Amino acid sequence: MTAFQERRQLLLAAGAASLAACFHTDAFAADPSWPSKPIRLIVPFGAGSGADNMARVVADELRVALNVPVVIDNKPGTNGALGAGMIAKAQPDGYTLGITGSSSNSAAPWLMKNVGYDAVNDFAHIANLVTIPLVLCVNETSRFRTMKELVDDATANPGKLTYGYGSSSQQATAATFASMAKIKVLPVPYKTVPQVITDLLGGQVDYAWLDVSVAGPQLKAGKLRALAAASPVRIASYPNVPTLAENGITTFNLIVWVGIAAPPGTPPEILSRVNTELEKISRNPEFRKRLESQGFDVKLISLAEHKRHVQQQYDSWGKGLKEAGVQPE
Repeated sequence: MTAFQERRQLLLAAGAASLAACFHTDAFAADPSWPSKPIRLIVPFGAGSGADNMARVVADELRVALNVPVVIDNKPGTNGALGAGMIAKAQPDGYTLGITGSSSNSAAPWLMKNVGYDAVNDFAHIANLVTIPLVLCVNETSRFRTMKELVDDATANPGKLTYGYGSSSQQATAATFASMAKIKVLPVPYKTVPQVITDLLGGQVDYAWLDVSVAGPQLKAGKLRALAAASPVRIASYPNVPTLAENGITTFNLIVWVGIAAPPGTPPEILSRVNTELEKISRNPEFRKRLESQGFDVKLISLAEHKRHVQQQYDSWGKGLKEAGVQPE
């Protein structure tokens, strides 16, 4: 190869690299007109689930704050992992956001051999929004009046009692509870949480750990009975329901959280704008009232802190599941 040919090849390579860099920069640069069209908010659970109920309240507020439609897109399946994977792989242009949380980002990666994404690093984590207490529920006709009665029955009849779950956080909570209570029970998986409630009401399963935000209407109507709460203190709206610690299980420390994220590579200006708007929204008494009336505890975490929070929760759920002897499937 002549010196001229070598120089020509170097110039062509440099030009190609420069062009590629320009395209890369443009792909991840913030659109100055953002937002100028509807934003899709992926919810990895079905309509009527706790995450869906919360997402609809948040979407209403973001719609006003950003002055564009915020459209809920329910993508249930594989206990939240299906929708979470779609969030991680979406175009990072600011027009796709998604609901993340303990099911898809803390529990599912430890319950599935190949969840299909990195729960911490494959998302641009924007903010934690709420925590959700879980309650141990039976239907109104159940012979169990207390958690002790349920545990005693399961101890005397190993493998006879059944429980339903419709999310990874419910699955992990139920498995950890069974391990700590030293009982053998049969899990029954469901695609969505409302299906769990339907079968619990119908007597097809004996009990379930349910989001208080979803179980609330049935609890208030007396169709479901709560035996225990997986929370550090009693739930304000259900003061008569004892905690697991009051029932002798003092080391349960899994927190059910729900947050919002964008695909990795979303421009930081957009992430910051969404976080700022959410921070303003979270201070609105009406917004808090709407969520708290459904059993949610508003716990906004800043953009700077939230990724650390996601990592900490990922580690905590993994530790709990390993100690419970739960193996990924």
